[in-house]
Amino acid sequence: MMTCRQTGLPIIAALAITLVTHAEAPQQITLPPELVDSLDLASPALRYVPREACCGAELGAIYEIPGRSTDRYPLFVTGSHIGIQVSPAVQQPVSPGAIPSPPSLRLVATGAAGGDVFRIEILAGAAIAGRFIASDGLVLEAVSDRAPSSTPDAQTIVTGLEGFSAEFSKDPPPAGTMYRVAPARQQERLKSMRYLLRAADGLSSTRRLRPDRDPEYLNFIKQWSIWTRLEQWDLREFGDTFTNLTRKNLESAKQSWTRDVEQRVRALVPGRWGDVQTVLTTADVLAAGPLMNAPRK
Repeated sequence: MMTCRQTGLPIIAALAITLVTHAEAPQQITLPPELVDSLDLASPALRYVPREACCGAELGAIYEIPGRSTDRYPLFVTGSHIGIQVSPAVQQPVSPGAIPSPPSLRLVATGAAGGDVFRIEILAGAAIAGRFIASDGLVLEAVSDRAPSSTPDAQTIVTGLEGFSAEFSKDPPPAGTMYRVAPARQQERLKSMRYLLRAADGLSSTRRLRPDRDPEYLNFIKQWSIWTRLEQWDLREFGDTFTNLTRKNLESAKQSWTRDVEQRVRALVPGRWGDVQTVLTTADVLAAGPLMNAPRK
């Protein structure tokens, strides 16, 4: 098990696409506002919409990833809407009356503590073309199965997926750990996390956050806003936790921890705490509406 976590643990916000040769690359698509609104109102899930679906009215069938859940590793929350267009390299004819199969999909932990914590493996094969879609704030849970150690073959499409940890006390999962969409009770319990992430993005885009020199500052604020809300830290607990985790990370990297370093780290606490509190307050406004349900321009 990994014992070192990055201070900001910048773990969800976008999909970075990597093509494996001979398979047609998935296209990251922007979901239309009407579909985004529909996903907000629907039960959180990963869905697959066939290309032939009429009028864009349907959200598509819920895509289930098999496996037995385990609480050994943390839950994660996705930070953006998922929209992946999949076009199988080979389209096989479908018999009249038959229901074509969606592509096979797996969520596999990379072993990283930040960045692309997961990779999505899609085996399009002869499945029907379409798109995977999901709302932001989708909760993912670990399963007891491990991914095969072999490298994905030439017919496998691979994309990266970032996420934010929803359990501070648990270390990131080791490489090869399989994940899936968590059940409804976890989706409901952590539903408010999507508003934290939306609030952070909105405040950042309007320059209402006060970043220091950390290039991953926004990811830090997102991650620590989630932890602060779930762990119910006050300023002292936030500062001590941030300082202690930074010390562990430096010591794991064989770097010295001195009184001067500690003073510099603690000097960052007030500004970061202030931004986390701004995110929490803004998220509560978004969650309460009517801003959430206001017409989109």
